[in-house]
Amino acid sequence: MKPQRYGPFNYTPINRRPKIVWPDGNHVALWIIPNIETFPLNEPVPGGTGVVPDVINWAPRDYGARVGVFRIMETLEKHGMRGTVALNSEVCADYPEIIEDAMALNWEFMGHNQSNSRYLHLMEETPGREVVAATLDQIEGATGARPKGWLSSGLQQNWTTLDALIDGGVEYVADFINDDHLWHVVLHGLNHHLVLKLWPSHLHAPRSTNGGMRDITIPRDFIAGINHHDTLSQVIGKNPSDLA
Repeated sequence: MKPQRYGPFNYTPINRRPKIVWPDGNHVALWIIPNIETFPLNEPVPGGTGVVPDVINWAPRDYGARVGVFRIMETLEKHGMRGTVALNSEVCADYPEIIEDAMALNWEFMGHNQSNSRYLHLMEETPGREVVAATLDQIEGATGARPKGWLSSGLQQNWTTLDALIDGGVEYVADFINDDHLWHVVLHGLNHHLVLKLWPSHLHAPRSTNGGMRDITIPRDFIAGINHHDTLSQVIGKNPSDLA
């Protein structure tokens, strides 16, 4: 994607699109994304003090890997629900037991950078491409399957991230939190003219300005509007560290 004023897709308002119809007359497609992340203690924690070690901001995040993620697994298994993990690839080396248990539950894995301490929009083209490729390779090596999806750490990209994802075999991206519907983008490049699926994930819990998590509140009007206006594809993204 070249630097441009608008996104790599056309602006299409929701009241000028065909209605989406889900199977069996359902109104909502729910996608659950546990973010399983790693924050090296010897690197600054985004939104933290900027000094290492940053124990006060690192420790709650490590809680997610030690306790929170296993509570999420237990709850989803109890209700027969499958997760799609937004996975920092370095989790495969830092917390291999998490990968083992997620694979036993038949969870899907999508790329989520190598670590949540390094964001793509702060990288030049070549290092950014290397991060994407290394992330996909490491997850494939640990799980036996190359990720088909991607959610950037911090939902941040540089101008060549989408091209790097296509080159890596990725088929869908969840970074663009600007819609209720799945849509497609066609990227024109030297070696490709491909369609990439974009999945909205605007129920992904946003962080407050001080790095903490804000509670997600789904208003009653939102639920009522599902039946009145259109079918929706909705995503709930949750960090295991939020359970601390």
